[in-house]
This record gives sequence, C-alpha cells and structure tokens, in this order.
Amino acid sequence: MSRMSDLDLEIQELVVDAISTPGLLYDTQILQYVNDRCSVEVNLETIEGILDRFFGEDFWENGVVLQ
Repeated sequence: MSRMSDLDLEIQELVVDAISTPGLLYDTQILQYVNDRCSVEVNLETIEGILDRFFGEDFWENGVVLQ
C-alpha cells in the first residue's frame, strides 16, 4: 500500500471540512472552499472522486450533496 502525500491528505481534509460547513451543498461550492485554502488548484474531478471514495455515490447526486 502506498503512502499518501501530504498534499493528498490536505485536500481530503479540506473536502471533509467543506462538507461539514453549513450551506455548502454543491460540488462547485466545495471546490471553491478547497481551492481557497489549498496551495494548489484542485479540479472538480478530484473533489468528486474524494466524495465517491469516502462517502459513496449515494452521498451526492448531480453535484449536490445529499444531507
């Protein structure tokens, strides 16, 4: 098993922080939250991949977080 880079961990933590923030319901809002706080530009596919991997495809649909 390979170790994740510090940057990968930072991005994942920011995604979790974003979905825990009230009012952030859309993938584009989560993307903006992460990019405002990260040292590199993250794309939407990365955000969606993290959401799928950690929370499953049932967690969000068509770019909207289902809460």
